[in-house]
Amino acid sequence: MKYVNTAIWKHEKPIDEEEERAYMSVLKSLLNADEYLLDTIWYKIDDYTHVSVGIYKSKTAYGDFLEANATQREFAAGDRKITMISEHKGSAYALHSEVD
Repeated sequence: MKYVNTAIWKHEKPIDEEEERAYMSVLKSLLNADEYLLDTIWYKIDDYTHVSVGIYKSKTAYGDFLEANATQREFAAGDRKITMISEHKGSAYALHSEVD
């Protein structure tokens, strides 16, 4: 069953969408994210706040990715001045694309 992680992030400076897309591209290859994730969605709440929605292949894949993800989050907080406000996670029990 797919596993979902949603987090809200606060930026110290206004969000630059092009810069964020470029950063996501680096993360995708550097962290070998395709091995664990089906998709990640980042969207803006306002100019200083974004949400990330990670859809993992399974709870096991999420667990296997935790160490790499923690390292990336430390970098984001220190170097990029982006900190997590809240986080929610759990196993998906229904997906629109998989029901009749």
